[in-house]
Amino acid sequence: MKAGVRRKLVVGAAAAVVVVERTPDGGLSNADGQRRGRAAARCLNGSAAVRLIPEVFMTTTTQGSGGTRRVFDGDATVDAVLGASGLPRELQDLVRLVVSRCRLSKREKSQAAAMLCDRFAEQLDAGRTVQQITGELGEPRVVARTLSREVRRSRPLSVRIFRRGVQGVVACLLLLIAVYGFYFVRFNFGTPNIARNFAQEHNDRVLARPESERAWPIYRQLLPGWKHLTYTKEEGTDGYPALKPGTPGWEAAVANLNANAAAVEAIRRAAKLPALGCPLRDSPDPIVEQWKSQRTSGGVPDAPGSVASNPLLFNISLPQLEVARPFAQALKFDALVAAERGDGQRVVDDLAAMIGLARQVRDSEFLMVDLVALAVYSMAVYSTGEFLDRYPGVFTDAQLVELASMLAPAADSENPFRVRFTVERQQVLDILQRSYSDDGGGDGVLVSDGLRFFGSLGNGQALPGTGTSIGLSLLGPLLSAGLAGRSEMWQYYDEYVQSAEQFGSLPLWQRQEHLAEPGAGRQPILRMRVFLAEILVAAFEKVTIAPELALQDRDAVRVAIALEQYRRAKGAWPAALRDLVPAYLPEVPPDRYNGKPLGYVLVNGKPRIYSVGRDRIDDGGKLPTGVHFDNSRSWISPTAAAAQLAQLQSGKRVPGLEDFRGDWILWPEPSETDDKAAPAPSTEPAPAAPAG
Repeated sequence: MKAGVRRKLVVGAAAAVVVVERTPDGGLSNADGQRRGRAAARCLNGSAAVRLIPEVFMTTTTQGSGGTRRVFDGDATVDAVLGASGLPRELQDLVRLVVSRCRLSKREKSQAAAMLCDRFAEQLDAGRTVQQITGELGEPRVVARTLSREVRRSRPLSVRIFRRGVQGVVACLLLLIAVYGFYFVRFNFGTPNIARNFAQEHNDRVLARPESERAWPIYRQLLPGWKHLTYTKEEGTDGYPALKPGTPGWEAAVANLNANAAAVEAIRRAAKLPALGCPLRDSPDPIVEQWKSQRTSGGVPDAPGSVASNPLLFNISLPQLEVARPFAQALKFDALVAAERGDGQRVVDDLAAMIGLARQVRDSEFLMVDLVALAVYSMAVYSTGEFLDRYPGVFTDAQLVELASMLAPAADSENPFRVRFTVERQQVLDILQRSYSDDGGGDGVLVSDGLRFFGSLGNGQALPGTGTSIGLSLLGPLLSAGLAGRSEMWQYYDEYVQSAEQFGSLPLWQRQEHLAEPGAGRQPILRMRVFLAEILVAAFEKVTIAPELALQDRDAVRVAIALEQYRRAKGAWPAALRDLVPAYLPEVPPDRYNGKPLGYVLVNGKPRIYSVGRDRIDDGGKLPTGVHFDNSRSWISPTAAAAQLAQLQSGKRVPGLEDFRGDWILWPEPSETDDKAAPAPSTEPAPAAPAG
């Protein structure tokens, strides 16, 4: 290429640059350059400057070779650039059209205009016509795109980073809007699939039994004619009060019992039936509600309402719970009256009816029902032990055998009254199917109707921020996106229930630690995903301990029956419980706290059956030193018990910690006057177990 005038576009941060190279003396490099310069007289003004851009738009820099560099000042507008270009009107209009289609800033459009003007000027210098230039240019939209790319590549790095950052933020915002839109549609337009009717499934099993095998219809028929014992809520009684012969109110209670004699007999007969047969419903039973309201002065029955075709299992009414305790108390009081009158068989029949009633109540498999059944069973066990202590002569030898048979462990289960979680699982499944969508594979997401339903459980209050339809629609999708899906929520709950079942299957002496809290070891953010399941988790540890304590009471009464049988046969109490085996007991029952045989001592010529209790230390049957005897009964883990025992031994007062040192006296029931002169129980393990 011959040396000559060379226009070069230098694109910087702010301006398009037009470069004209000259020799150090200010002239063009050769004659050819001078010729081309004269041919472009409209563009060049001698050797002084570039006429393409007026002097007002130029700045001058010095190159290292001694030449000069004329730089376009980028503050010029597109119109100013075009006005100074000297190009024909057709080419100026073409530049303006192309630049208008460039997606650039105002300053950068001036740069693009200068670039295009420079190129057109070069082509004019080369002798091309306006028609040739416009014909060869191509589609303005395509040219604008190409020109925009060239200008953008010339931007400084900082500008490019900033613009890319802005584009990234915008892209993220658009992505978030798209994602939120997806969750919004999924949440607000998704619907739960209530596929199972758990109440109906239960009722189908109940009603499959013939009515002649169901006790509930009989119990229900007894309610309208039941004669209530007059008392008020302030007296704190429920059914028959805990009276003793000769105390005020005894005669009135006996008279009331006589008025209900036919009903009590009907209860005894019905308790022998194989099942309770109480169907589930979400509305109060009107007959039960009327009977309940009459038990206390001023009671008002609950409105029965309507029965839903597929009621929420969480809201099921359990009328059998309203009846079980009062009927059991009536049987207990009847047994007490019979014991006073020397009627041992009637006592046995009443106790057998209480155990039968407890067995029937467990039909529905609710956890709450199991606990009530356990309370009725424990009432029967406690009454048996009380009568053996206060009225041992009322029972014949045959009746003692009958009592022992009633309390003997079942052949298929050591503890038939261990609580179950069958319905607790079904309740959660029922809530999930009403709150989540169903993808057909056991999974789904929380939807609008489901969140509104879940918020109405319990106190009927909506979840925070979702109290209005707008709040529910806008915030609900975010909550649904953050919460675990249906399958994960159920798995979390079921795993914890399984751990509670495993914990409850162990005897107390094998439980070395407390049941772990739900979500133990799980990161807080992960626990937040399943907080709906955590709300539904109950205090399962306590309900798994109660059956073990009831089992201990039952075994103690079984030993008490065997002791009475031995005394009648031998004329004295045995020296050790092992003397009762095998004639009166198949084996000595274990202490639920340490797994060893139950403790046994003679105190003032009378037998005492005991467990080492909460401190796991055998004190030889000494009463607890604390204010409440039950302190030694309540279970805590061995590790926690050792720590609390050390605190008690230190003599420091620990708020909330009562003294539990001493043994758990199982039979006979201790009184406050027992062992008054006896020394305080030791705090060290006994060197050897007591007799038995």
